Amino acid sequence: MEWFEMSINMLSSAFNKSFQNLIIVIMFVANVNCLSCSSDKPEGYQNTDAAYISDICSVNYNKKFPVTIRQPDGPVTIKKRPKRVVTIGADYADIPLGLGVKVVAMSDESFKLPWVRERIQKDGKEGKETPKLLPHISFSPYKEIRASKPDIIFAPKSLLHPDERVELSKIAPLIQFPDSVFADSIFITNKSEKRQMECKIRMYSKALGLSDKGESMIRTINDKVKTTLAQHKTLKTKEILPIDIYPDKNNFIILDVSLLHRSFLYKIGLPLPKILKKRIFSTDPLPNSQAYDILKDIDVLIMIDNDISNLHNDPNFKKVPAVKNDRILLLNKDENYYLLINYNRPLSIPWGIDRYFDLLEKTAKK
Repeated sequence: MEWFEMSINMLSSAFNKSFQNLIIVIMFVANVNCLSCSSDKPEGYQNTDAAYISDICSVNYNKKFPVTIRQPDGPVTIKKRPKRVVTIGADYADIPLGLGVKVVAMSDESFKLPWVRERIQKDGKEGKETPKLLPHISFSPYKEIRASKPDIIFAPKSLLHPDERVELSKIAPLIQFPDSVFADSIFITNKSEKRQMECKIRMYSKALGLSDKGESMIRTINDKVKTTLAQHKTLKTKEILPIDIYPDKNNFIILDVSLLHRSFLYKIGLPLPKILKKRIFSTDPLPNSQAYDILKDIDVLIMIDNDISNLHNDPNFKKVPAVKNDRILLLNKDENYYLLINYNRPLSIPWGIDRYFDLLEKTAKK
């Protein structure tokens, strides 16, 4: 019996030692295989939205390289100051252009925006390289981007598929702004779009080693908004609403319904129309018979390149005070870009906010 117990103990001891050795081997192999991933996601690395926001929104005046930027798949290290920039997405060229860096390629959608086009034309007159326009397609144009020889690529996180991120990262350090994080209800506040702009500028300027210019850009834009509001005080009590008339002339819609709670005009301090506080509108057409009840308190109607003669003849619309008193701001095809002015397009604010508010105030005084 003693022999049996001794044999069991010996087998147990041998097994334990073998098991321990096996664990050591497994851990060693795992560590060897993870040498690269450990540098991607260091110990304590948190990829939560809160950590993301805290990291990219902080002010950092460090101009030394390498610089590390928090990203969805792990931190991205930029070894030296980027000189050649590529941007993907319609709203992603504003900040690099505003910081004065060389944008060598951008989405062709960006070039359609007048404030971007005018900045590029101005830079061209000063002898700067004209950016290559990237086609608007369902996947990133790798060939064109690679040919541009970028030092860094800026893009929105929500626009790229995982395989695109991998391929673009092979060309140059890829910096993606977490736009979807700011769309989360946790972070939506009455100043969320302004904060998103500030965080985006800080993230980009940190990656470019231009944090001082980034802070200057933030101050310039915020000061421009404050100054414009101060110079157009009469608008602070006016209810303004963009609408569109259906081709059949019998229906109308309220423009940008899904974004009204975040509209630039209302975000910077103009009053949210009372009707929008009472009712939730869909994108479905509204019959003209409802025009008076919906629009009776609106001081200024904004419309885009419409024939408004029908409004004065329509029995429902002609009773609306804004129509009756011709307080309709009719934007032509060149002026309709004023409706795109917002914090997501920082260069749009100094480009057009004064002219836009001059038109609104002139219309409101009728």
